[in-house]
Amino acid sequence: MKPALSAIGHPCGLRPARARGAIQASGAIALLLSTIGIPGWAAEQSWEPIAARMANGADKQCTPQKSAVIVHSDFQPVTSKRGGCRVGARYMAGTLASAEDGLAQLTLDQAYLAPPPDLRKFIEEDSKSRGLPYRYAVEVTTPELRFDGAAELEQLNDGRVLWRKLIVSPDASSIDFAFSRLRLPAGAELFITDLERSQIRGPIRAEQIQADGRYFSAMIFGEAAVLELSMTAEAMRETVLEVANLAHGYRDPRAASAKSGSCNVDVVCPLGDPWPDQIDSVGHYTLRVNGSGFVCTGTLIANTNRDTTPNFLTANHCLSSE
Repeated sequence: MKPALSAIGHPCGLRPARARGAIQASGAIALLLSTIGIPGWAAEQSWEPIAARMANGADKQCTPQKSAVIVHSDFQPVTSKRGGCRVGARYMAGTLASAEDGLAQLTLDQAYLAPPPDLRKFIEEDSKSRGLPYRYAVEVTTPELRFDGAAELEQLNDGRVLWRKLIVSPDASSIDFAFSRLRLPAGAELFITDLERSQIRGPIRAEQIQADGRYFSAMIFGEAAVLELSMTAEAMRETVLEVANLAHGYRDPRAASAKSGSCNVDVVCPLGDPWPDQIDSVGHYTLRVNGSGFVCTGTLIANTNRDTTPNFLTANHCLSSE
């Protein structure tokens, strides 16, 4: 897996993580991260409380005015400085087709409703965990969540077609996806957004997908996320999209930074000003282990060939359970 890396808000501000430079490391092992396990379970859920919360605006989420998202394929970051909740149609060198063409937001009657997990066991385990990565989510299987040629499509102004699917995981604080099969030929790209298109992840293209067709997305905050797949007519014939499960967030991953020791120097505060390039190589990432989603930190490091291979140095305890 090439993990989802994203900058996380902080009282001292937020630096865009450029991740271009290299730092020297000793006494540690550079690990290319991987993920395992796709368990889950099913249950019933009523639409009524979800619709009420959305109508009252309780689930409205905005990206920070300063944020940085790392592109999965090469870890090259792109900085977004949109103010408030204004929709940014062009983001990370791609075009969000629904915003570009002024299409209406999807409604709840068009949504895929994910079964809610029983969190009691996980909350009990979290209260006793010591020296382990911070768990923020549990996996929920998503049967029949896929794109096929018979799906309802929208025609775009530029001649492409658009497939959109709203996914709701009731009461989730965040959602991210594990795609079991994802094939995006030339002419096809995927975005993942929140319902209001104020959080935008993408474009996801062929070069970012693992050789076996798996792909693990960055997270969307809130209980609703939209998959937006735009394709040319030629690309649609070869496009494959199937979601194995989603990570239902029940704790804020940004709270993991509160576990730092009082002796640690917080690099986003003024004490870190002399090392701006080194700081920018550090980031949070998410990973899946045994049916749960965890957040850890690490840094990109260079090899002696300086060929930009994205080796990512992280703590052993983040992956020791594998």
